[in-house]
Amino acid sequence: MSVDATRWAWLASPTKSSELLVLLSMADRAGEDHTCWPSIARMVKDTKLNEKTVNTALKGLVEQGLICDTGRRVGSTGRVKVYQLVGVLGRDEQLEKTTRPKKKGKKNTPEIGGIKSNTPKNGILPILPPNTPEIGGTKYPQNRGSEPITLEPNKEPNTSLSSPSANASTKTKQSCVFPKDFAVDQTMVNWLNEKGITAPWQLETEKFANHHIAKGSVFKDWRAAWRTWMLNSIKYQVPAQQQSAIKTGRQGVQDALGNIHDTDW
Repeated sequence: MSVDATRWAWLASPTKSSELLVLLSMADRAGEDHTCWPSIARMVKDTKLNEKTVNTALKGLVEQGLICDTGRRVGSTGRVKVYQLVGVLGRDEQLEKTTRPKKKGKKNTPEIGGIKSNTPKNGILPILPPNTPEIGGTKYPQNRGSEPITLEPNKEPNTSLSSPSANASTKTKQSCVFPKDFAVDQTMVNWLNEKGITAPWQLETEKFANHHIAKGSVFKDWRAAWRTWMLNSIKYQVPAQQQSAIKTGRQGVQDALGNIHDTDW
C-alpha cells in the first residue's frame, strides 16, 4: 500500500467516478516504484463494479495519461498487466519540490498597464517616452506633478443595421383594427377624381367603416383598403336611369297599398 499513490489518486480527478474507484484500487496496491498489477477480478471486488466497467475505466485512465502499461506481465498465467501510475511523487520528491528556492524576480520593475518601468511602487507616475501608447485611455505628460491629459475618444457615426436611420425604411407596418382617427384627406379626394369615381365618398366611407368595425377586420394599410372599397363601389353603383325606374316602381307599390281599401273599383 502506498500513501503517496493514494493521495495522488484523490487529487488526480479522473473524468468519471468509476475511473476514480479503479485508480484508488490500483494506488492501494502500488509499490515504492508506483507500479501495481491487480487482476480484473480483484478490482471488480474492490470497486463493486462489473468487469466491463472496470475494463472501460482502465482504458479511460490510459487515455488521460494517469496510468500506462509497462509491458510486463505477471501472475500464474503470465497475463496480468503491470501498470505504472504516472505522476506520483514520493516523499523525497515532494520535499525537494516544496523546499526548492523560488526564482528571484527583477527588482524595481513593476508593471504599469503592461509597460515595465524602473520607477518603484511609490505612487509616482513614471516618465514615459514620447511615442509611448496610452495607458487606460489617459495620456500622461512628461513633467512630473502635472495633471494627466484625458483624450476624448473618437465617436464614429452609428451605421450599424440596428440604428434607427438604417431601419426606418425597412420597418414593417403592424396590422390593426379600424383606426378611430381615420379620415379622408385631399390626397384621397384627388385620387377619386383621377379614377373617375363619382360615388358619394362620404356615404361610402361611412359604410366602409361600419362594415369593417362590425366584422373586426384587421389591415396593415387602411387607406389601401378604403381605395379598394371605392373601386368596388363603381361595380355595384346603379346607373341613374335604373335608379329612376326603381324609384317609380317603389312609388307605384306604395300607391297601390294606399288604395287597397278603396271600394270604388
